[in-house]
Order: sequence, then C-alpha cells, then structure tokens
Amino acid sequence: MPLKDILVHVDDRAASPGRLRLACELARRHAAHLAALYCIEPLPMVAYSAFGDPAYTDFSAAEEIKQRYRAAALAAMGRAEAAFRAEPDCAGIDTEWRVSEGAGAAPIIEQARCADLTVLGQIDPGRAFGSNAPPEEVVLASGRPALIVPAVGRFERVGRRVLVAWNARREAARALGDALPLLVDAQAVTVLSVGSSATIDNEHRGADVTRHLARHGITATAAAAIAKDADVGDVLLSRAADHGADLIVMGAYGHSRTREWLLGGATRHLLRHMTVPVLMAH
Repeated sequence: MPLKDILVHVDDRAASPGRLRLACELARRHAAHLAALYCIEPLPMVAYSAFGDPAYTDFSAAEEIKQRYRAAALAAMGRAEAAFRAEPDCAGIDTEWRVSEGAGAAPIIEQARCADLTVLGQIDPGRAFGSNAPPEEVVLASGRPALIVPAVGRFERVGRRVLVAWNARREAARALGDALPLLVDAQAVTVLSVGSSATIDNEHRGADVTRHLARHGITATAAAAIAKDADVGDVLLSRAADHGADLIVMGAYGHSRTREWLLGGATRHLLRHMTVPVLMAH
C-alpha cells in the first residue's frame, strides 16, 4: 500500500526544518497528503514547586508565570507555523498545519494512528521541557510505523540504500511490511540477520525475506553477522555505514522494554546513537 497520509512532528528545535524537508520529499515522491503537527506542552509541574509551600500566599505570581509561559509557547508556535508556510520544499504538496495541546507523546500518538507514516525527531537529551516526546512511545502506542530522523546531520532523501534488520520476530515482520512503500524504488536493499551462530543458522536466515521482497519487485541481498544481544545496535550502525545505507528498517522492542532497559537493547541503542534515519514499527 502506498503512502498517502504522512504526519510530521515539528517544533522549535534546530533539527525541525530538516525533518520537515525530508517529510516534504516523501510526500512529493508518493503524492501524499502531509500534515505538520506542532504540540504545545503544558507548563512543567516543576514551575509550581514554590507554590506548594504552605507559607506561600502570593498566588498572583503563579498566574503571571502561566500567562508568560503561554505567551512564549504561542510565540514559538507562530514562528514554527511561519517557517512551515514559507518552506519552499512544501510548494505544490497537499499540506495541512495542525496544533495540539498536551503533555509528552500523547498528542502525536492520537494523530499518528490515522497516518500511514509519522516522521519524528530523535529525542534531545539536553532538553528538559517542551516538544521532547520520546519517539519510541509513539511507535509502541500508535500501532503505526514511524520514521525517526537523527538530531544531527542532513537527510534530504531516504530509501536509496536500505538496511533491513531481521530476526524473524513479529516486530521485524511488521517493520518490513510497513517499509515496503519505501523499498520499491531502492537501489540496494540488504537484509541483515544479527544473532548467535545458532540462531542465524536455524531461525534468522534472510533468504525467505529476500524471496518475499522479490515478489514485490524488490531486489534484496541477505547477509548475516554474529553478535551478542548487547552488541546488536553497534553492529547495525556499523553495517549501515559499510553499505552506505540512508535508512535502517527494524522492529522496535523485540524483548520486553524492561529487559531492553536493563540489557541496553538494540532499540534504545539506535535511538540514542542513530546516524541515519530509522523506520521503526511495533
């Protein structure tokens, strides 16, 4: 199924214009509708901490802080909208500007459920508040795929050279299916199985995947790499560099999130250290 409805999360970070341009390129290539979503975050609870003191009685100051925060948030939204409407790469595309209010990933999740693909930015660990929705929350809760774009780098197009991470699990199969619209025009697709020697020999072979892709008119090459669970993320990034990949396709959280957190799983590693855009699905 082709991409016909793309959602891109925009914010006031430096990486946002590049993310928008990549979403525009995808929308143009697939003749898709593109909706840009700006989320206004509520005032962080830490701002109220002083007013929780029973000795504090000047609550007018709290209202002033709320008003100032609101004004600043609306001003930032206005700048983002102006940049969106002035973006030359959006010319000739069916576009829409949306604004939603809410904390964290919730507003994005709600709208991502009615999109073929959501384009998100890598989380900024140095940003304490505002427009810092974890992309993995959107992937896990929306039921739809997301294209996550690194915070650093310029990415004008994805899908020429693709690395598909394959482990024969449900999440990998879901990501592969969701990525098909991006794979049909690829110049090179590598299906990489990463695991222990036993699992690759008996479970993770990519030959079945390459035959499946061939039936969709996609020529792919199967490859394998031996690695421990904790090293899978590094192997994927290393092989992506070796193959000159501009896109990694992978299932998100093949293990439980608790186990991935404890073991430093591939999902978390790529989200922290990504060097190229990653299409994730769960």
